[in-house]
Amino acid sequence: MAHSIIFDRVLKLGNKKLHMMLHKQHGDYNLKTSVFLGQINPFCREIDIIEELNLVLRDDRVKKEKENKEESAVVVQKNFIISCCVFYDPITSRPKQFAFIDFSSEEAAEICVKAWDNKSMRKFPNRLMVNVYDGTHTKITKAERERTKERVSFTNLWVEKLPYAF
Repeated sequence: MAHSIIFDRVLKLGNKKLHMMLHKQHGDYNLKTSVFLGQINPFCREIDIIEELNLVLRDDRVKKEKENKEESAVVVQKNFIISCCVFYDPITSRPKQFAFIDFSSEEAAEICVKAWDNKSMRKFPNRLMVNVYDGTHTKITKAERERTKERVSFTNLWVEKLPYAF
């Protein structure tokens, strides 16, 4: 199953095949199961993120299975990644150093945030910024951005004998 998710980008449920949605430069993200991953290494690709997150989710699942070993009736939910997209600059084709990851459940998103927020990946040593996707974030226009850069004009002031205690 993991092989079909990672390499074929297909999830098989019963006799149905669900194809993973690639968001490219935009998308409709779920407020509960989508995670924003910021300050990633410029050389980090989707495959690197998926490999490391699968290890994190596997370790969490194994830990829960050991805790619930005496309660054999309890089935541990298998969390998995639905999609991962690192965003690139369309002109230079260089990564913008952030990504969005969609998970199968809220619990998987929380595991990712706990495991990686203000921590680093094993392969890339830089510190990550990880939060659950905020749907209230809106992209500002160029005119609004220019208004925030506006500054009040300053005048120069000459003080001849400024005391040392000032």
